[in-house]
Amino acid sequence: MITNGSVTYANNISWGMINNEVFVFDEEIKKIFLLKGVEKDIWLIIENNNQIADITELLLKSGLINDNKIFEIIEKLVRKNLVRNSNL
Repeated sequence: MITNGSVTYANNISWGMINNEVFVFDEEIKKIFLLKGVEKDIWLIIENNNQIADITELLLKSGLINDNKIFEIIEKLVRKNLVRNSNL
């Protein structure tokens, strides 16, 4: 499980926000991903702060999610090649 380091947007994606939802387009495989809820929150945080510890701290303050779920979502974004982890 990814629990430290940093994450950055992958080079092969473009994205935009419409009606409070984030749409991410993988330009290599020509597939669109819809991010809502905490996935969207994590995505938007990465734009300004890509340290996993900082992302976790910000989201834990909300009290709506635990750290294991945050790590699972980040790992899912890495598996889908939407973000890259500096520790991989």
